[in-house]
Amino acid sequence: MHYLLIAASALLFGCKKDIDVAASALRQKTVAITQIVAHPSLDNMRRGVHDGLQARGFSPGNVRFIETNAQGNLSIALQIAQQVKTLQPDVVVAITTPSAQTIRQINPQGTMLFAGISDPVSAGLLPDDKHPNVGGVYVEQPIGDQLDLIQRVLPHVKRIGVLLNAGESNSVATLEQLQGQAGGRGLIVITSSVTNTAAITQALEALSPKIDILFLLQDNTVASALPLVLKICSQHKMPTFATFPEAVEQGALIALACSDYDVGKRVGEMAADILSGASPTPHIEKFSHFHTHTNPQTAALLGITLP
Repeated sequence: MHYLLIAASALLFGCKKDIDVAASALRQKTVAITQIVAHPSLDNMRRGVHDGLQARGFSPGNVRFIETNAQGNLSIALQIAQQVKTLQPDVVVAITTPSAQTIRQINPQGTMLFAGISDPVSAGLLPDDKHPNVGGVYVEQPIGDQLDLIQRVLPHVKRIGVLLNAGESNSVATLEQLQGQAGGRGLIVITSSVTNTAAITQALEALSPKIDILFLLQDNTVASALPLVLKICSQHKMPTFATFPEAVEQGALIALACSDYDVGKRVGEMAADILSGASPTPHIEKFSHFHTHTNPQTAALLGITLP
């Protein structure tokens, strides 16, 4: 199998010789896939990218894959972007806003497809004259429908809590949409910001007494510590609403969300079109297929009747 794995430790301590050897070996089509951190949502998205490519005939048998993970560290993400630029892949698939932003910053002329993006405008990821080869799939959360669902299932809810990393532009953009629509429904949004997973316990313990429900954005810092978040919410008998289905699988009460796997698969198909020459210029698509996901076991523990 033709995989090139760039580990964070290798990037931190240097592996110039290995990189030079790898760069000289890249003669067939090459796809780089990079993500900011590992958690189920992003891993499902990456799996979808592979399946989308394979459905079009591009597999490890005839394509080299460079797969990287920045372990939640922006400094590592920048080093990854620099090394990926050196390897000159035919297309880079950047999963999450931070990964896409670093790839674009370091290699503005390279061909990049993004996935796991909420708002390409605020993230500065739209194509322009200097960056024509940018495209991908973004997901704009249906905030109004999500709030309607919360009020239908939990009509007593008045105070919605949000835990996020304010350094993630995708999270901030979704939060602003939530705040903009909550007021007209008589809801109050109370936020707490964390910069890393180590701060989550203290922040959530302080937030819990002030809110009626925790609204889980697809924030990478929070999602990477989701088991801890859900454990604390369970201890406080706190309902959780999620914007990604993997949270419900792990114990959140309910979600109105799209399939991260399907988003990744569509991006994989777009990458295949670039590799084959069928559509050499990337384009941007909005993903709009949302479904309700529920966790009956969590509902029973909370004494909540689900729709």
